Amino acid sequence: MRNRLFDLIRSNNAQKRLPSEPLTSIEANERLYEATVADYTASSPETAAIIDEELRKLYSKCSPLEKRAFHLMMNDQEFSKLDAEIRRAIINAFERCRRKFDDEIN
Repeated sequence: MRNRLFDLIRSNNAQKRLPSEPLTSIEANERLYEATVADYTASSPETAAIIDEELRKLYSKCSPLEKRAFHLMMNDQEFSKLDAEIRRAIINAFERCRRKFDDEIN
């Protein structure tokens, strides 16, 4: 009798732990997933706005060659197609551009 009582208590407690709604995967409800899980790899809008403003300032201070160098360095496919001599000039111009950016931030 005692064992039967413990079995009833155990089964009653186990039923209390069951979820009120059936379980579903996270992928089934994408909106819930987007709202509840933080993406720490994404940049904040504030940081993006600051970087955008700094890059605009930098771009206005660069010469046409430095602007082209900046564009080419950001697009690796175009840069790799250039001749070795032109690549060296582009790298030098990009370094000048980078120094201007570093001077602006510091």
